[in-house]
Amino acid sequence: MKITLSLILTLISLSAMASIKKLSVPLESHYAHPETPGRLNNFLNSINSLNNNKILHPQFYPLARSIQVFVDKETDCFAGGDQSLALKIANIKTIVSQKYNTTLSRAYTLKDTQKINKIDDLKNKRIVMIEGNTLDLYDNISSDYFKSIVKVSSIESAYKFLAKKRADVFLMTSMNTTKGIGINFHYNKKLILFEFSDHIQCHPTKSNHEFIKKLNLRLRKVKL
Repeated sequence: MKITLSLILTLISLSAMASIKKLSVPLESHYAHPETPGRLNNFLNSINSLNNNKILHPQFYPLARSIQVFVDKETDCFAGGDQSLALKIANIKTIVSQKYNTTLSRAYTLKDTQKINKIDDLKNKRIVMIEGNTLDLYDNISSDYFKSIVKVSSIESAYKFLAKKRADVFLMTSMNTTKGIGINFHYNKKLILFEFSDHIQCHPTKSNHEFIKKLNLRLRKVKL
């Protein structure tokens, strides 16, 4: 009887673990980060706390790495973007949850320098971007528009480039400019370089199709 009960408990435990999806999450301080958590951390925690039943296991990586581990199927799902973005950046097909956010790409400069107020202000500027980001997303800008482009692994590294006068502008999706390193930047709210909707994206497996249905039920109750 003890062996049977132990086996049953083991099978229940394995079943529960199998239903938890590994989620690749791009690191961003004070938004999505294990040490300096923010809105996305709270959002994912709220999803997991519903019904006392955890369904997502977030794994945080720098942007380029977070994309790669998802492409390599080391994680089941990815936090952010949509199907067209997955095709453009990673050339993979995904299935997606309902939308939970809209992300805007901005041109950030340090507060002791002039804001970028229009596209033409970017001409001949030295640009820094996060690895994993690509100019293919910017329909109205090409690489020859800039004097130079360098890619770094984090917002902190981008800040150092600008602070040391090695770059002029940081092209970045929506960044928290009220906390952490973000307080050193400013931007023109009217200038949006591109925007996209954010979803939980997963590999198109039978298991993940069922998971997306379950996730969407929770997303109706939780807001970012």
